[in-house]
Amino acid sequence: MSIIRVAERPRYTRISNHVFSDSQLSFKAVGVLCQLLSYPDNWKVNAKHLATTHTDGQTAVRSALKELKERGYLRKYPVRDALGRISYWESVIFESPLDEETQNVENP
Repeated sequence: MSIIRVAERPRYTRISNHVFSDSQLSFKAVGVLCQLLSYPDNWKVNAKHLATTHTDGQTAVRSALKELKERGYLRKYPVRDALGRISYWESVIFESPLDEETQNVENP
């Protein structure tokens, strides 16, 4: 099989081959991860939005996000208000999975 590449142009996404070689990730999770990594930094995305970008529904997207969280590619951090209460949870996507030691850090 041949691979035909197009000339590099703006608006391309470069993703580490580690994402594609992680045999513990399903193709669904790899696809969702690649979609998320294609967005600019600080892009706000939710599962409902992701489900509208392709043919998979919200259930498939949520299960892919759960898989990414379990494998260390997704981490959720609480964002607190002035009184110390959790206002919302911020999700951060990583191109490489966090190891156990790094996952215990409070903020990225």
